Amino acid sequence: MTRVTGGVPSRLWAGAAATLNSVAPPSNYWLGAGSMMVGGPVNELSPYLLGASAADAAVGVARRRGAASAAVSALTIAGQAELVRRALATGRAVDSALDEAIGRSRPPAGGRERLAARLSPVPMRPGDVEVLRDIPYFGPAGVPAADGPAARARAEKLCRLDVYRSRSGTRPGGGSGPAPVLLHVHGGMWMGSDKRYEALPLLHRMAARGWVCVSINYRLCPKDPFPAQILDVKSAIAWVRAHAAEYGADPSFIAITGGSAGAHLASLAALTPDDPRLQPHLADGADTSVQAAVPQYGIYDFTAQSGTAHATKRRDRFLAPMILKKDPVDDAADFALASPLLHADAVAPPFFVLHGTDDTGVEIDESRHFVRHLRAVSDSVVAFAELPGAQHAYDHLHSIRTRASVRGIERFLEWAAATRT
Repeated sequence: MTRVTGGVPSRLWAGAAATLNSVAPPSNYWLGAGSMMVGGPVNELSPYLLGASAADAAVGVARRRGAASAAVSALTIAGQAELVRRALATGRAVDSALDEAIGRSRPPAGGRERLAARLSPVPMRPGDVEVLRDIPYFGPAGVPAADGPAARARAEKLCRLDVYRSRSGTRPGGGSGPAPVLLHVHGGMWMGSDKRYEALPLLHRMAARGWVCVSINYRLCPKDPFPAQILDVKSAIAWVRAHAAEYGADPSFIAITGGSAGAHLASLAALTPDDPRLQPHLADGADTSVQAAVPQYGIYDFTAQSGTAHATKRRDRFLAPMILKKDPVDDAADFALASPLLHADAVAPPFFVLHGTDDTGVEIDESRHFVRHLRAVSDSVVAFAELPGAQHAYDHLHSIRTRASVRGIERFLEWAAATRT
C-alpha cells in the first residue's frame, strides 16, 4: 500500500527528492558521500527515469490523483529532463577540450553495437571481445619480509589482472602488428572495489577497437597502507611490459587510466617513471614508464596545498588515519611522495583529465588545481574536460554521458599512440 503525505504518494516525494539532489547537489563535506551514492545512478539513469516518470504522470492524470501530485510529478519530470540535457552536453564538452588540446579531428565512429547493448544501462561485452581472468602479476619482492606471511598471502591473492582483447585480432585503424595497451586501475577509496566492476564501457570499447586492455586489482588499505598500492601498480606495469608480446600487445606503448583512487594511482605512476622510492621491489632498470594517462575524477594532492576545506579535511580525517596511517605534519614527506601534483614536471606524458562539475565525492577544484600546475610545467599535451552535471563515478554505467566520455578517451588515446615519439 502506498503511503500518502499531503495528498501525494510517498514514492513521488522520493523521486522528487532524488531528482533535486542530482540537479542541485549539496556542497557540504559531510553530505557529499550520501549525495554521490544517490545522485550518481539517478544522473546516469535519467533517460529511463524520465520515461518512467512521464508514464506514471499520465497514469496519475487518468486516475485524477489531484493537483499536488501532478505538481510534484511535473517538477520531477522537469528535473529529469534537465539531467538528460546535461548528459547530452558531455559530448560537446569533451570534443571542445580535445579540439583545444590536440587539434580538430573527426571523433571516432560509433561502430556497430547491438541494440540491446546500446539500450542497456549495464555494460555488455561485445561478442568479439574475450577476457582472460585472474592472471597473477605478483612479485615476491613486492612485500617486505618484515610485513610477514599474512601480507604476502594477501598480495598473492589480490595482485591479479584481467586481459581484454579482440578475438579476431582487430587493430586500431585497421592496422596490423602488436596492439597498444591500456592499463586500468580501479577506484574504491584505496580500500575496496574490484577490477571486474569498473570502467567496463571503456575496456570493452578499446578492446573492440583492437587495444589490449589490462585491468588490475591491488592490495587495499587499511590492512596494507600506502605505498603498497602504488608498488603494486608499478609491478603491474613492469609485468605488462615483460609479457605484452604473449598477448599480442606492444610493450613500447602503455597508457594508464583509472577513476577516483584509481586516478590517483594512475597519475602517480605516470609522473614517477622508474622512481626508486616507489619501486624498491623491482630490479634496477625496470621500465615503469607509461606513454599517456587518462585520470578521471581523481585526488591528486595528499598535502592539501590547494587550501580548500575539503582537501584539508580529507587529508586529516581520512588519508592520514586510513590510507597512510601516518601524521601529515610529522610525516609530511610521505604525503608529498604520494601526491601526483608534486611530481609533475616537463617530461610528464600526455594527460587527458576528466571530472564532473557536480562531483560531491571529490570536488572538481581538485582537478582544476592539478591541471593548472601540470600545464605550467609539462612539455606534453594536457587536455581537461569538465563534464556538465556529472557526479562521481559517472562511468560505471553504460549511459549517454559514459558513451560520450569513452568516445573522447578513445580519440585521445589513438592520437597519443599515433603521435608517440
